[in-house]
Amino acid sequence: MDSKSILYELRQLKFPESTIAALDYLSSSISRNVTKPKKLPGHIDDFDDKIMSEFIFMVYLKQRLRMVHDLHIINLLLNYFSSHEKTHHAIFKMLFVNAAGDDIKMSILSKLISLAVGLQNTALLESAAEWMQTQGCSSGSVLTVVADVLHDYTDIASSACSSVLQQLPKVSSYFTCNFLTALTCIHTLPGSKCGSKPVLSVSLLELICEWLTQEPRLALVSLYQICSSYAVQQPHRAALWTSPTKPNMQTPIPGLMRWCTKAPLLVSGVAECSKWACLLSQLQLVLLQTLVAFPLVPGSQQLELITLADMNQTVGDFVALVSVSTNPQTVLVATDRLVQILQVALSTGAFRCSLGDLRNICQRLPSCGLLKMVEKHHLSFTAPPMHNAS
Repeated sequence: MDSKSILYELRQLKFPESTIAALDYLSSSISRNVTKPKKLPGHIDDFDDKIMSEFIFMVYLKQRLRMVHDLHIINLLLNYFSSHEKTHHAIFKMLFVNAAGDDIKMSILSKLISLAVGLQNTALLESAAEWMQTQGCSSGSVLTVVADVLHDYTDIASSACSSVLQQLPKVSSYFTCNFLTALTCIHTLPGSKCGSKPVLSVSLLELICEWLTQEPRLALVSLYQICSSYAVQQPHRAALWTSPTKPNMQTPIPGLMRWCTKAPLLVSGVAECSKWACLLSQLQLVLLQTLVAFPLVPGSQQLELITLADMNQTVGDFVALVSVSTNPQTVLVATDRLVQILQVALSTGAFRCSLGDLRNICQRLPSCGLLKMVEKHHLSFTAPPMHNAS
């Protein structure tokens, strides 16, 4: 059947039958293209795009009809994804791969993912997790969705996170890992001078610590997913191999590292200081446990979990805070935490760099006993080479 005939038949149907038929067409189109040469990531045929615009997102709708339509579409998509297990990942990707900058798609996407969180829809959240990795967990579109989900499941009056979020790792650990990665980009610590970002709350930090204490490897789940996909599908190579010259946003590890090392210098004077200190000590412990578990990830020898760019950013931020600190004790605590992370990351291969780069990092840090041990051990032999200097 040619494109004109398909459009004619779809236009004879009323909503929601027209939308269901359009989804069926896209699903069959995906199935037909399985044996064809793979297209570039994110490429969508003009005709498929026209089908989505007219019969799914209905871009021509007037504003007064938009809200009602979006609610219908979200419910319809939830039901459709649940009954089409073989193609739901591909359909989700086709619908939302180009959502960034499209207000209609982003509105539907945020509400759809938020509802999937509330309904504990694992299949849909797994598709959302793949979309997050494809877009990049620090991208504007992903941060928007995560902020909307957090808003929907946090009590604004008390900042308390709901039990729905507590259960999220059991519903989809892959989504939770990417969700956590985005959270480390969205939030700043109390005492930071970054007014454009929301401040991390005690309740959210409690939730994160609870997640990671129950399963420290939660922060590495995205790597397991990427590596397993790579074993089957060669195009994932670009997603698997990371560059030491660029930040690595495949996991929340770099963001958690920045929180742990900056926190003692920032939160010592804020309200609930003792509670913050307890939670941050817990976060430091689970971060170290996660680094210890890193070698168990398939293909870890070819990965830069913490890149040189990540470490230099963390050290740079840390040094800037130390330079204005008036409390030697907090400087010592913060230095110990950073050096602990450095030591474990070097020992497990989670961080690799040249001897010259490592020497430069150590020289920038305040002197302490643990740092001298690291220098003695790791600067006395040739370090493993970085995997990819591109």
